[in-house]
Amino acid sequence: MKRFIIAALVVGVITGLFLGVTSAGRAGASAMGKDPLKGAWEAIDPSDNSHMQLMIGGGPGGTYHVTWVEDYWTGCGGEPGIGIGTGSMDGANDETLLHIDLLLRCPTTNQTFEFDLAFTYSEADDTLSGSGAIWHRVGADI
Repeated sequence: MKRFIIAALVVGVITGLFLGVTSAGRAGASAMGKDPLKGAWEAIDPSDNSHMQLMIGGGPGGTYHVTWVEDYWTGCGGEPGIGIGTGSMDGANDETLLHIDLLLRCPTTNQTFEFDLAFTYSEADDTLSGSGAIWHRVGADI
C-alpha cells in the first residue's frame, strides 16, 4: 500500500507539471517558429486505452530531454510508469524523425525497462506518430 501511495504521488506531481505546461497553449510549434518537437503531447495507448503523456524539452547540443508518463503499464503490472530519456533528430536522413532512448521505471516495484523508440513529426496536422499511437500537442515549447 505504501508503494502505491508513493507511485500515486510521483505520477500526481508529474501530471501537475504536465498540466502547468499544457496551459501554455495549443498552437502548433512550426507556426510559432519554434522547434516542432518541443512541448507537451498526449495520446491513448491503442493496446490498453491508457492515457499517455510525453514531455519533450531541448537540451545542449541538440539533445532532447524526454519524460513519458502513463497511468497503466503492462510491464509494471498495470501500475503507472515513468520513463526518462534522451532523444535526437535523424537530420541526415529525415528531419522529422526523432529517436529516443528511454528508461522506464515502475515506482511501485522499482523494475526498469529500456526502450529504443522512434517518433515521426507531421507538420500538416502537428502530431507525432510513434509507439503505435498518434500524439497530439497539448502544450507549447518547454
